[in-house]
Amino acid sequence: CGVRQQLSLGSVQERELDVGWSSTSRKHCTCVSNKRRSAEVGPDGWESDGWKFVAFLVAYHQNKQLIGEKGLLPCKLYLQNVKRYFKGKIDLDALSYAPTIIWFLDWSDMDSTLDYLSLFGLATSAFVLITGCANMVLMSIVWVLYLSLVNVGQIWYSFGK
Repeated sequence: CGVRQQLSLGSVQERELDVGWSSTSRKHCTCVSNKRRSAEVGPDGWESDGWKFVAFLVAYHQNKQLIGEKGLLPCKLYLQNVKRYFKGKIDLDALSYAPTIIWFLDWSDMDSTLDYLSLFGLATSAFVLITGCANMVLMSIVWVLYLSLVNVGQIWYSFGK
């Protein structure tokens, strides 16, 4: 089983694990080993969901300085240049060049828009991390928000491309 060193079972159950599986020890061992595995590795562990939480937290703290209205490379200017390149239209070509939901949001206060996107992503990823509920809708929301920030992040977020 390989779980014997990790479990603190009674002497009768330990002997059953050595000799073979009994119905009671099998259920107990399987349950405990599955819980142990999911806490360390697996689709609902920190390794797969925690980086999203950290990514949105970092984005919330650094977006204004890097890509905000008075940032080093403002994303508003970047999106205006992309729009100008595609002759002032936001069509499929512009969306495929810079896929972001910021195209459909208000650009008048870009700092607030960036904050709202990162806070919504932070809240959604925190919910997934804490509850372990990672269904298709929640993960799609996290993916769209992350993609939206990365694609206007220019060189600051180019490590993911």
